[in-house]
Amino acid sequence: MSVKIILDDSKLQGKIGEMIKAQPEIWRWFTEEGAQIVAGEMFTLSPFRTGFLRSSIITKEKPEGGFFVRPMATYTPPVEKKRGFIKQTVSNVRGALTELAKRILESYYGKS
Repeated sequence: MSVKIILDDSKLQGKIGEMIKAQPEIWRWFTEEGAQIVAGEMFTLSPFRTGFLRSSIITKEKPEGGFFVRPMATYTPPVEKKRGFIKQTVSNVRGALTELAKRILESYYGKS
């Protein structure tokens, strides 16, 4: 299952694009913190029986930019279909990722 989270604010998207080109290390900061936010929420929402599903959650930076977070347990798809914990994770973290992006932009551009 692949999920793409797009920030709803087009002005914010544009500024992030500028920042990525000028300061790639700031983008890395966003991806590292963002991945941890998503992984933490996914860990909290994932069903717990043996703990294997939770312990299989990994984060990885994508070469083309961004990151992914996913459980590596082979039985994740049927669990997701029944429980919807990944879909709920995405829903829950949108605001937190937007706030993280705003915080990072403020540190780069200053408060506006």
